[in-house]
Amino acid sequence: MRHGNQIGLAMAIVLIAGNSFAEVPQAFAKQARTFAPPSCADGNETVDKPEVSALMMISEGQLPDVRTLKVATAAERRCVESLREIGRRAIDQKRLSEGTYQFLVAVRMAPALAGVTYAELATSLDRAAYPKHAMAAFLKAWKAFDTVYARPGVRLTSDAVLSMADIRDAIQRLGGHVPKAVSEPGRLAVSETTRRLKERYFRSFPAQ
Repeated sequence: MRHGNQIGLAMAIVLIAGNSFAEVPQAFAKQARTFAPPSCADGNETVDKPEVSALMMISEGQLPDVRTLKVATAAERRCVESLREIGRRAIDQKRLSEGTYQFLVAVRMAPALAGVTYAELATSLDRAAYPKHAMAAFLKAWKAFDTVYARPGVRLTSDAVLSMADIRDAIQRLGGHVPKAVSEPGRLAVSETTRRLKERYFRSFPAQ
């Protein structure tokens, strides 16, 4: 299954959000030990771990609000990439809460990239043998992509359809149920097998 390539390419059809850090939800308010700061943090700023489980962090994670999406600066985009990389390394080293939190910070920094960020989080969790956490993150990725792709005027692409098909396959492989789709790429993704979608739609729509 192609967790990375199609998921990453699909976001070429949507805006990248530039929202700054929003206030964290109540579950994130209590702080425990301090993690190393991300490379893009200002000065000696630190990132604190909330006293909630990684699974709860994912379940309560932010989804895009299509009414407030804004273009991110190049610096913010680089910071999101840095946060994801820190998160991937932490999860690979079995530092589950730390890694998950870095991804959630990235989601808050760029909500329009939430689909990609949640999908990368899910892939890291799946690879590290955290199936319940991976399932929750794949579901978030599906909802995030579906929300953004449902915006009026968003162009339908083969990458969007196949990205959502990849996520659908992952959810089903892990024993979950795919939420009802509200976007055209989502509806197409649940209508056929991934193989049929590749045969039928890959050349029907532009890749970008």
